[in-house]
Amino acid sequence: MKIANGKSRDHQTRSALVIGETQAEVFEVFLEKARELNSSVTFADQCFSIHANEELIPGKTSIKMEVLRHEDQSVVSVESPLTGTYQLKNILTVLESIEKLKELGYQIPEEAVTKGIKNVVKNTGFHGRWQILAKKPLTIADISHNKDGLKVMLSQLKNTADRKLHFVLGVVNDKDINGMLHLLPQNATYYFVKLISQEGWMLKNWLKKLFYPGLKGKYLLRLKML
Repeated sequence: MKIANGKSRDHQTRSALVIGETQAEVFEVFLEKARELNSSVTFADQCFSIHANEELIPGKTSIKMEVLRHEDQSVVSVESPLTGTYQLKNILTVLESIEKLKELGYQIPEEAVTKGIKNVVKNTGFHGRWQILAKKPLTIADISHNKDGLKVMLSQLKNTADRKLHFVLGVVNDKDINGMLHLLPQNATYYFVKLISQEGWMLKNWLKKLFYPGLKGKYLLRLKML
Protein backbone atom coordinates (compact mmCIF):
# COMPACT_ATOMS: atom_id res chain seq x y z
CA MET A 1 0.00 0.00 0.00
CA LYS A 2 1.31 3.44 -0.90
CA ILE A 3 -0.05 6.79 0.22
CA ALA A 4 1.01 9.89 -1.69
CA ASN A 5 0.40 13.24 -0.06
CA GLY A 6 0.57 16.74 -1.43
CA LYS A 7 -0.87 20.22 -1.13
CA SER A 8 -3.03 22.00 -3.65
CA ARG A 9 -2.74 25.70 -4.43
CA ASP A 10 -5.27 26.54 -1.75
CA HIS A 11 -3.04 24.66 0.75
CA GLN A 12 -5.60 21.93 1.35
CA THR A 13 -3.89 18.59 1.85
CA ARG A 14 -4.77 16.00 -0.75
CA SER A 15 -3.97 12.32 -0.60
CA ALA A 16 -4.07 9.39 -2.99
CA LEU A 17 -4.31 5.86 -1.66
CA VAL A 18 -2.71 3.29 -3.99
CA ILE A 19 -3.26 -0.42 -3.33
CA GLY A 20 -1.05 -2.89 -5.16
CA GLU A 21 -3.41 -5.83 -5.60
CA THR A 22 -7.18 -6.19 -5.73
CA GLN A 23 -8.27 -8.68 -3.07
CA ALA A 24 -11.97 -9.22 -2.47
CA GLU A 25 -11.56 -10.08 1.22
CA VAL A 26 -10.01 -6.68 2.08
CA PHE A 27 -11.49 -4.51 -0.69
CA GLU A 28 -14.01 -2.79 1.57
CA VAL A 29 -11.35 -2.17 4.22
CA PHE A 30 -9.36 -0.04 1.82
CA LEU A 31 -12.44 1.81 0.61
CA GLU A 32 -13.32 2.65 4.20
CA LYS A 33 -9.78 3.87 4.86
CA ALA A 34 -9.95 6.08 1.80
CA ARG A 35 -13.22 7.60 3.03
CA GLU A 36 -11.64 8.15 6.43
CA LEU A 37 -8.75 10.01 4.81
CA ASN A 38 -11.01 11.84 2.36
CA SER A 39 -8.78 10.30 -0.27
CA SER A 40 -9.03 8.81 -3.70
CA VAL A 41 -8.20 5.11 -3.97
CA THR A 42 -6.90 3.11 -6.91
CA PHE A 43 -5.73 -0.47 -7.33
CA ALA A 44 -2.49 -0.74 -9.27
CA ASP A 45 -3.36 -4.07 -10.90
CA GLN A 46 -6.44 -2.43 -12.43
CA CYS A 47 -4.32 0.34 -13.96
CA PHE A 48 -1.20 -1.54 -15.11
CA SER A 49 -0.29 -5.09 -16.07
CA ILE A 50 2.86 -6.91 -17.11
CA HIS A 51 2.72 -7.12 -20.91
CA ALA A 52 5.86 -9.22 -21.32
CA ASN A 53 8.89 -10.09 -19.25
CA GLU A 54 12.07 -12.13 -19.43
CA GLU A 55 12.12 -15.57 -17.93
CA LEU A 56 13.16 -15.51 -14.28
CA ILE A 57 16.21 -17.78 -14.45
CA PRO A 58 17.96 -18.79 -11.20
CA GLY A 59 21.04 -16.62 -10.72
CA LYS A 60 19.79 -13.83 -12.98
CA THR A 61 20.64 -10.43 -11.49
CA SER A 62 18.15 -8.27 -13.40
CA ILE A 63 14.93 -8.62 -15.36
CA LYS A 64 13.55 -6.62 -18.26
CA MET A 65 9.81 -6.22 -18.69
CA GLU A 66 7.17 -4.28 -20.57
CA VAL A 67 4.31 -2.85 -18.55
CA LEU A 68 0.99 -1.98 -20.16
CA ARG A 69 -0.80 1.18 -19.00
CA HIS A 70 -4.50 0.37 -19.33
CA GLU A 71 -5.74 3.94 -19.68
CA ASP A 72 -4.05 4.67 -23.02
CA GLN A 73 -2.63 1.20 -23.91
CA SER A 74 0.90 2.61 -23.88
CA VAL A 75 3.84 0.44 -22.86
CA VAL A 76 6.56 1.30 -20.35
CA SER A 77 9.83 -0.63 -20.68
CA VAL A 78 11.71 -1.13 -17.41
CA GLU A 79 14.63 -3.15 -16.10
CA SER A 80 14.84 -4.06 -12.43
CA PRO A 81 17.63 -5.61 -10.33
CA LEU A 82 14.92 -7.04 -8.05
CA THR A 83 14.24 -10.43 -9.63
CA GLY A 84 11.84 -12.01 -7.15
CA THR A 85 8.54 -12.94 -8.79
CA TYR A 86 6.64 -10.82 -6.25
CA GLN A 87 8.50 -7.77 -7.57
CA LEU A 88 6.43 -7.97 -10.75
CA LYS A 89 3.43 -6.93 -8.64
CA ASN A 90 5.42 -4.29 -6.79
CA ILE A 91 6.44 -2.64 -10.07
CA LEU A 92 2.77 -2.01 -10.83
CA THR A 93 2.30 -0.32 -7.45
CA VAL A 94 5.34 1.88 -8.05
CA LEU A 95 4.11 3.00 -11.47
CA GLU A 96 0.59 3.80 -10.26
CA SER A 97 1.99 5.69 -7.24
CA ILE A 98 4.05 7.81 -9.63
CA GLU A 99 0.93 8.53 -11.69
CA LYS A 100 -0.78 9.82 -8.55
CA LEU A 101 2.22 11.96 -7.63
CA LYS A 102 2.04 13.51 -11.09
CA GLU A 103 -1.63 14.31 -10.51
CA LEU A 104 -0.58 16.07 -7.30
CA GLY A 105 1.72 18.31 -9.33
CA TYR A 106 5.06 16.54 -9.15
CA GLN A 107 7.11 16.62 -12.36
CA ILE A 108 8.48 13.11 -12.88
CA PRO A 109 9.73 12.32 -16.40
CA GLU A 110 9.51 8.71 -17.59
CA GLU A 111 13.28 8.55 -17.96
CA ALA A 112 13.65 9.26 -14.23
CA VAL A 113 11.22 6.44 -13.47
CA THR A 114 13.05 3.85 -15.57
CA LYS A 115 16.46 4.94 -14.25
CA GLY A 116 15.17 4.89 -10.69
CA ILE A 117 13.85 1.34 -11.03
CA LYS A 118 17.02 0.14 -12.74
CA ASN A 119 19.23 1.61 -9.99
CA VAL A 120 16.96 1.00 -6.98
CA VAL A 121 19.49 -1.19 -5.14
CA LYS A 122 22.40 1.15 -5.85
CA ASN A 123 20.43 4.27 -4.90
CA THR A 124 18.71 2.98 -1.76
CA GLY A 125 20.86 0.15 -0.39
CA PHE A 126 17.84 -2.13 -0.70
CA HIS A 127 18.88 -5.68 0.14
CA GLY A 128 17.50 -9.12 0.88
CA ARG A 129 14.68 -9.53 -1.60
CA TRP A 130 15.72 -12.51 -3.75
CA GLN A 131 19.23 -11.06 -3.70
CA ILE A 132 21.87 -13.09 -5.52
CA LEU A 133 24.87 -13.18 -3.19
CA ALA A 134 26.89 -15.66 -5.25
CA LYS A 135 26.45 -17.76 -8.38
CA LYS A 136 28.86 -20.63 -7.61
CA PRO A 137 27.34 -22.00 -5.53
CA LEU A 138 24.08 -20.18 -6.17
CA THR A 139 23.39 -18.29 -2.91
CA ILE A 140 20.19 -16.27 -2.49
CA ALA A 141 19.11 -14.02 0.38
CA ASP A 142 15.40 -13.39 0.85
CA ILE A 143 13.57 -11.81 3.76
CA SER A 144 10.12 -13.28 3.15
CA HIS A 145 8.49 -12.54 6.49
CA ASN A 146 5.09 -14.25 6.32
CA LYS A 147 3.40 -17.33 4.84
CA ASP A 148 2.27 -15.61 1.65
CA GLY A 149 5.73 -14.22 0.93
CA LEU A 150 7.31 -17.58 1.66
CA LYS A 151 4.90 -19.34 -0.72
CA VAL A 152 5.89 -17.03 -3.58
CA MET A 153 9.59 -17.40 -2.82
CA LEU A 154 9.39 -21.20 -2.68
CA SER A 155 7.46 -21.26 -5.95
CA GLN A 156 10.33 -19.42 -7.62
CA LEU A 157 12.85 -21.67 -5.89
CA LYS A 158 11.36 -24.69 -7.70
CA ASN A 159 13.47 -23.65 -10.69
CA THR A 160 16.46 -24.90 -8.69
CA ALA A 161 14.91 -28.30 -7.95
CA ASP A 162 17.91 -30.11 -9.44
CA ARG A 163 20.20 -28.59 -6.84
CA LYS A 164 20.95 -29.64 -3.29
CA LEU A 165 19.19 -27.08 -1.15
CA HIS A 166 20.55 -25.59 2.07
CA PHE A 167 18.41 -23.13 4.05
CA VAL A 168 19.75 -20.76 6.69
CA LEU A 169 16.52 -19.77 8.39
CA GLY A 170 15.82 -17.28 11.15
CA VAL A 171 12.38 -16.21 12.36
CA VAL A 172 11.46 -13.74 15.09
CA ASN A 173 9.02 -14.74 17.80
CA ASP A 174 5.91 -12.95 16.56
CA LYS A 175 5.66 -14.82 13.23
CA ASP A 176 3.50 -17.84 12.37
CA ILE A 177 6.47 -20.18 12.60
CA ASN A 178 4.48 -23.43 12.46
CA GLY A 179 2.64 -22.31 9.34
CA MET A 180 5.86 -21.25 7.65
CA LEU A 181 7.81 -24.42 8.50
CA HIS A 182 5.10 -26.62 7.01
CA LEU A 183 5.64 -24.91 3.65
CA LEU A 184 9.33 -25.77 3.47
CA PRO A 185 10.55 -28.63 1.24
CA GLN A 186 11.76 -31.70 3.10
CA ASN A 187 14.52 -32.51 0.61
CA ALA A 188 16.82 -29.83 2.04
CA THR A 189 19.20 -29.30 4.93
CA TYR A 190 18.29 -26.54 7.37
CA TYR A 191 20.47 -24.33 9.56
CA PHE A 192 18.19 -22.72 12.08
CA VAL A 193 19.31 -19.38 13.48
CA LYS A 194 18.39 -17.99 16.88
CA LEU A 195 19.15 -14.35 17.69
CA ILE A 196 20.78 -13.72 21.05
CA SER A 197 18.31 -10.86 21.51
CA GLN A 198 15.35 -13.25 21.39
CA GLU A 199 14.91 -13.69 25.14
CA GLY A 200 12.61 -16.50 26.12
CA TRP A 201 12.93 -18.17 22.74
CA MET A 202 14.46 -21.39 24.03
CA LEU A 203 16.54 -23.71 21.90
CA LYS A 204 14.19 -26.61 22.64
CA ASN A 205 11.35 -24.73 20.92
CA TRP A 206 13.37 -24.62 17.70
CA LEU A 207 14.09 -28.33 18.04
CA LYS A 208 10.41 -29.19 18.48
CA LYS A 209 9.43 -27.15 15.45
CA LEU A 210 12.35 -28.54 13.47
CA PHE A 211 11.35 -32.19 13.70
CA TYR A 212 7.56 -31.84 13.86
CA PRO A 213 7.12 -31.20 10.09
CA GLY A 214 9.83 -33.73 9.19
CA LEU A 215 12.54 -31.26 8.26
CA LYS A 216 16.20 -32.19 8.50
CA GLY A 217 18.26 -29.72 10.50
CA LYS A 218 22.01 -29.92 10.78
CA TYR A 219 23.06 -27.11 13.08
CA LEU A 220 21.58 -24.48 15.35
CA LEU A 221 23.38 -21.15 15.40
CA ARG A 222 23.17 -18.05 17.54
CA LEU A 223 23.69 -14.64 15.96
CA LYS A 224 24.04 -11.28 17.65
CA MET A 225 22.31 -8.28 16.10
CA LEU A 226 24.77 -5.45 15.43
